[in-house]
Amino acid sequence: EDDVTPLTDWFDAGVAKVCVYVDSEEELLGLAARGRELGFVVALVRDAGHTEFHGEPTYTCLAFEPLPAEKIDPLTGDLPLY
Repeated sequence: EDDVTPLTDWFDAGVAKVCVYVDSEEELLGLAARGRELGFVVALVRDAGHTEFHGEPTYTCLAFEPLPAEKIDPLTGDLPLY
């Protein structure tokens, strides 16, 4: 049991994911910054802009490590579901 991690728990529970959205890249970057401040592992995805966004590289997606609802809800719980 010592090797059980939140990631193992996440896989064992069926790899649930929740998708929410924000209205701007600025809001997305702010959410990432707040997640980092809370010590969460954060991954930002940036579109190179070759086919969308008029050639401008743009952050389009943010992922957090698997977290229990009570940890992530204060950060994302008020965002609309996508």
